[in-house]
Amino acid sequence: MVRISPGTRHLPAEDRVFSEMSDAASTTPAGSYRFPYKRRGKAIRALLAVTVLASALACRHTSATGVSGLPPADTSLDPARLVINAPLYVCNRWWNRAPLPSGMSVIVDVKFGRLTSTDPLDRPLEPHRRRVLSRGAKILHTFQLPAYRISILSDSIPSLSDYDRVVVYEVRSLSRYDWRVLVNYDTAHQVDANDEARFVAHGGRITARWPSINAIGGDLPDRSLPILRADGRIRFVEADHPFCPE
Repeated sequence: MVRISPGTRHLPAEDRVFSEMSDAASTTPAGSYRFPYKRRGKAIRALLAVTVLASALACRHTSATGVSGLPPADTSLDPARLVINAPLYVCNRWWNRAPLPSGMSVIVDVKFGRLTSTDPLDRPLEPHRRRVLSRGAKILHTFQLPAYRISILSDSIPSLSDYDRVVVYEVRSLSRYDWRVLVNYDTAHQVDANDEARFVAHGGRITARWPSINAIGGDLPDRSLPILRADGRIRFVEADHPFCPE
């Protein structure tokens, strides 16, 4: 789970340690905060301040996704680097876990289901954007799916839900943008070894095969979705979706 402090940049783990130490030093009453060695205290505090400043400046880049404040995207197509996020909130409940603590600021992925058969599979719609922003969230990244990566307060996550039509996922790696997908091929073309090899070549990892519907399932980097969709033999590529109990 990626947790952030409200109003702060999304620092890498090693930088957040220094940031939290600096916050502790600045919020502790005067005279009550001490470093272990008095004679080295000023030097250590100066070094800490420089480290925090350097870390903050290093994080002000624009990442490969075009979003300021996120680390550079890991664009590796090595299937071993895939990171698939687990559902966090769906079916109007926390999914196989206790609720997040109140007031926690977190980064999550939110995916919207289709309301009609004509809804696009490759982008979110304006009502999706309004739903996210009306909950006080900030959009950090738009996927090649009806999905966003957002920062939001934990208390607002349940209000995003719409039973099985909205799924909120925990984010296990800020630098990875991967999804579990279903790839459905045209009935005139039976899925074969070449299709599976192409899926893997674009960074995919096959996890399921459904000959009865001429489809395969697996994990795939978000940036590879448009490449597969451009294949005329593929009917559609869409994200996997949890089923809510009746």
